[in-house]
Amino acid sequence: MGTDLVATREAEKETKLAKMTEGLALDWRTWNLQAMATILRRMPQSANSAGVTQYLTDEQAIAYAIRCTELGVSPFSSETWFNTKTNTVNLTLEGKRTVARKQGYQFGPPVFKRLTRPFRTGTKVVGFDEDVGYECSMQAKGFEDRVTYTAWLSEWYMPRSTVWKDKPEHMLQVRSTEKALSMGSGVGASELPADNDLTGNQVEQAAVKSESTPVDFVAPTKEVSNE
Repeated sequence: MGTDLVATREAEKETKLAKMTEGLALDWRTWNLQAMATILRRMPQSANSAGVTQYLTDEQAIAYAIRCTELGVSPFSSETWFNTKTNTVNLTLEGKRTVARKQGYQFGPPVFKRLTRPFRTGTKVVGFDEDVGYECSMQAKGFEDRVTYTAWLSEWYMPRSTVWKDKPEHMLQVRSTEKALSMGSGVGASELPADNDLTGNQVEQAAVKSESTPVDFVAPTKEVSNE
């Protein structure tokens, strides 16, 4: 009886979803919020520390749908991701570019400069004799001065992030580009930096740890990709 009841409920959910999404246009911006939230609710999010796949609650899904509609970015793209720890919608670098364009900001391609400096007292990253930084400079259309930001390894390295361990210098370029864009346009300027594999307290703890204590680190290769 229990199995039959579960099967019946699942069938009812499928029928409800089919009716709600019937006739939806390819352009997500024309969807009603309820239909969008229903789909988001059923999409798997990142797994938690125990390896269990997480899903949005009904409240989180509708909040995600509303906020993306306000910002004009797609919740089904790589422009955004939902932080289930803080219940906030976060913009990726791609998303920040999209929102900046909508606000009238046009940025040219980034130009990078690799820098080094001695580590600050009490700060050390295993595998490096010097602190590594990437300066990103971009020209904003209509403005004479270039937008510039420098991301330093000792300040931004995320010790729990696999991508930071595997491609540290690439990630410094991504971080410097993101922050330069934020500082130049104001989009996401007050956000904590975050990778999709780090959320909520993990981001803050990782940032603090990288600034104050030695961390395990994989040394980079000589070749650095600008892609």
